[in-house]
Amino acid sequence: MLHIFLKKKHILFICFFVFLPESQAQLDLSFGYSSYLTHTDLEGQLNHYVDLGLDFKSYKDFDSWSYGAEVTSLFFLDESNQHYLSVPDLFVAYYLPNIVGDYNFSFALGNQKKLYSKGVQKKSETGQTSTESWSFMDEIWGLGLWQGRINWDYFQSKQKGLVGSFFTIEKGKWLFTLFLSGLFFPDQEPYVDINKGDIQSRSRWFISPQSNFVIFSQRFEALYWLQKPYLKNVILNDSLAVRLRFGSQDSDWFSLAYAYKPINQTYFKIDGGFSIDKKAVNSVIQYQSFKHSLISMDFGLKRDFFKTVFSVIHEVPRRPKVPEDWIVPVLPQALFFSSHFELNFEKYFFPIQLIRFNFIYSQFVNPKNTELEKDNQISLDLNVNRFKLYHGFALSAYSRQFTWKSQSFLVGVSYWHSIPEKGDWLNASFKWHFTSHFSLESDINILGVGNTKKQGFFNSYKHNDRVRVKVVYEIN
Repeated sequence: MLHIFLKKKHILFICFFVFLPESQAQLDLSFGYSSYLTHTDLEGQLNHYVDLGLDFKSYKDFDSWSYGAEVTSLFFLDESNQHYLSVPDLFVAYYLPNIVGDYNFSFALGNQKKLYSKGVQKKSETGQTSTESWSFMDEIWGLGLWQGRINWDYFQSKQKGLVGSFFTIEKGKWLFTLFLSGLFFPDQEPYVDINKGDIQSRSRWFISPQSNFVIFSQRFEALYWLQKPYLKNVILNDSLAVRLRFGSQDSDWFSLAYAYKPINQTYFKIDGGFSIDKKAVNSVIQYQSFKHSLISMDFGLKRDFFKTVFSVIHEVPRRPKVPEDWIVPVLPQALFFSSHFELNFEKYFFPIQLIRFNFIYSQFVNPKNTELEKDNQISLDLNVNRFKLYHGFALSAYSRQFTWKSQSFLVGVSYWHSIPEKGDWLNASFKWHFTSHFSLESDINILGVGNTKKQGFFNSYKHNDRVRVKVVYEIN
């Protein structure tokens, strides 16, 4: 599986957003430093990075309408010269309460990361719009099945919303949502350059494809040439999704959702008629949009300080039509099971406020009538790289916010374990607000692998142990 994005040089995007004075807006300016503990000798990749971040959020509820916006950007100040910009959330929503009897109707247009419910009962209790997700499992694990991801930094991936129109009908404990769209934006991965047939990246989160082929017992260098796709072939893709929820996420609920839409990850097809010249294999690669069907179910229970959710997702990828001699990834059907347990001690003033335990198990099934030869088997295994964890568990604990005079402190620890890779991922984070506007954030990520033969996230990035520190200036 190749992740390749074209970098347009000498283009700088600067966005300005102006909102009403009473909007709930926050602007964060950050200066960060990252040090990777395992040095790399790969060309273009560094061991130390310096970056400047700009994050903006603004959400506002009115009586009959609301809006939301989130913009995130990252500019590297070192020789890697990477620049990233994303808009995870940008929407306008309009509400019509009691339009027919007790039915409440809402319509939203734009890029929406959450499903917003504004029932009469909800608003009277909290005064705010409540939020829900298409799939609880997809949100907790960051699988990228339903919603796309911002993967500039795999240790700190972010989700982004679906783009289109959202129609919601709500009555009592019932909520029905319909999503329709003709636009699609895939996952945002690290930038990659193709220079004279060689695929390179200055990001530590890019994995190069195989650099040579063995043909007729001779080894040939692999040269890749990217045929730039038409923009319409990337973003003009239809999507349809529906979701039915019964109950309330503040007590008990059940939800069932279905979607037919493009897969968020970027894949490429390779022209099977490659040419062999001067001990080199010239491969022409093109972007290929895959679609899949998704069915997900959530069962949730919440009581005082305890919350548990059981989730299921079934994915059926649709193989695109390509010439027989073209090489395309083999995407298997997948079935995911997940359980979530959470203890929230906010009311009890314990030092530890939140404890979470998550377990996930997945089954990958080869599509019917597809023979898995050795090379195809490798392609099948590579698809688990779509997910950080597809079989294992995670345990995390977060302290309450300790305050002293005008300062506050917050710490958190999480541990992930991959059963197939026998891999471990330890993350420790710390946040210190030393003034009303300035804060210092730090985190350390350590990866360890016991089974180096099993392909996956832990094996792919086991050399990316990292310490990161950043100073943030917050404007509210």
